[in-house]
Amino acid sequence: MNRILFHHTDGREAVHLSQFLQSAGFAVASVTTARQATNIAREYEFEIFLTNLADPDETAYTTIAEIKCQLQKNDVGVIGFVPQASVRAAAEEAGCDAVLVRPFNNEHVLRKILELLEQSSKANKFQTRTMEMTTPHSQNSFAALAESLCVGVEWLKGRMTELGEQGPTAIECMEDAAASLRLRLEPEKVTPGYHLPDSVCDRQVRHDFRNLLAAVNGFAEILLLEDYLPQDIEAKLRTIKKESRDFCNMLDSIRESAA
Repeated sequence: MNRILFHHTDGREAVHLSQFLQSAGFAVASVTTARQATNIAREYEFEIFLTNLADPDETAYTTIAEIKCQLQKNDVGVIGFVPQASVRAAAEEAGCDAVLVRPFNNEHVLRKILELLEQSSKANKFQTRTMEMTTPHSQNSFAALAESLCVGVEWLKGRMTELGEQGPTAIECMEDAAASLRLRLEPEKVTPGYHLPDSVCDRQVRHDFRNLLAAVNGFAEILLLEDYLPQDIEAKLRTIKKESRDFCNMLDSIRESAA
């Protein structure tokens, strides 16, 4: 099992991302300080180091250098999370092998992790698992999108005051719909040999899912009509709309296969 060391400053984000990565088959150790990160790296082996870099400075350089030194035998891949594109170069100079600019979703992180593992020839035992994660009909793809929608709406909820008069109603409806999607998929069992959630094979359930996705997509569209939305909020809303469309496209492909 590939192991990830996650240095974070946002507990809520850390919980969501850690759970998502664990569901994808990774072992995740979360820490909140650079000292904890370097101490754990001395004791255990990790293949990936995730770190929040609000302001890549000398401390960031030192921490990443120490982590790479401690884990040099593993050829550790370092992914930095930065708040804006203007500090991307500083993060790369600090030693990051990849940089993700906020806002991003859990699947963006997963894809970048898999890219680094593949580059370092550490993804062999995860090849089958990765195929299931990226196959349109896989259980993990449905669950991952549902989880990502929930995380995205939760992020927007924290910016409620910037969403205009429609914000509270829209977020409440989006939150309920996304949570219903996730709840319906959480306890799923997979039909052997097909990697499909049993429920999505049912026509009525697919119809219900589309109604929930329509609610998420529709209210996201309403919020996008607000004047003077901050750029990161607009980007998050467009990501949510895209994920809703992706979910619907997967449902459509199942319907076509059944036909």
